[in-house]
Amino acid sequence: MRSCLFLALIVFFTLKLNAQSVFDKFESKLNDKLTVSLGGQFTYYKNSHIQFFQEEYDRDITIYNAQGSGRGRLDEFVRGEIGCTQYRVDVKYALSEKYSLQLEAVHLDYLVDLGKSYYMSGIWDGMRINNDGILYGKFLVLEHSNGINIWKLGITRKWKRQNNWKPYLLISPQIGVVFSATQAEILSQYNDYEKYDPGNTLVGLNYSLSTEFGMRIFKNIDLFLNVTYFQMNLEKAKVSDTSHVTQGLRGSNYGLNIAFSF
Repeated sequence: MRSCLFLALIVFFTLKLNAQSVFDKFESKLNDKLTVSLGGQFTYYKNSHIQFFQEEYDRDITIYNAQGSGRGRLDEFVRGEIGCTQYRVDVKYALSEKYSLQLEAVHLDYLVDLGKSYYMSGIWDGMRINNDGILYGKFLVLEHSNGINIWKLGITRKWKRQNNWKPYLLISPQIGVVFSATQAEILSQYNDYEKYDPGNTLVGLNYSLSTEFGMRIFKNIDLFLNVTYFQMNLEKAKVSDTSHVTQGLRGSNYGLNIAFSF
């Protein structure tokens, strides 16, 4: 009986020590390894071609060199609104002093400038068109303003100087997926405007190169400027069950972020 009790005590304390050991190892792997950052973003988009398809009205046109922009503006920043419409959140896990694994989520928006004249080619209401024209009238709204949501992975390389402010430069190539919610108000064949807001769907891939320049301001708190060049393909971004937008977007997002290290 005593031998059984003694054996049970040995097993109990062995399990307890092992459990502590596993927990300690897990904690040590996280300690001083994680960095979380967040901040508002501005965007710059290059001109792009937009293919708009709407089956029920026999519409399939391409809009060439369309101009668009995000909502982030300096006046929004002054009013404290920046980050509400466009923002970036990322988590970095340090693999070494120089390299980290990065998971980043970016929310951007994109509004087509409908007041500009663009060359359009294709079919509209069953009629072939090949001419310059202003989009306003055919559309009251054409935008990805409920979200171009990008989830991406990257590997970061960091260069830093060891002084009081600990300034650093970081570069990260990234790849990820794009979810988009495309809103539109489109003239129907009944001469009224129909509204579309289908919600987020998976539409393509994102390729980007991100740069950060930052410095330590308090213990475990950094401020950094980020500039990210991106290219993404929106393949048949859903407008309705029978209509979609296909578009390739290139540009950059940039902003000021605050980072917390744990």
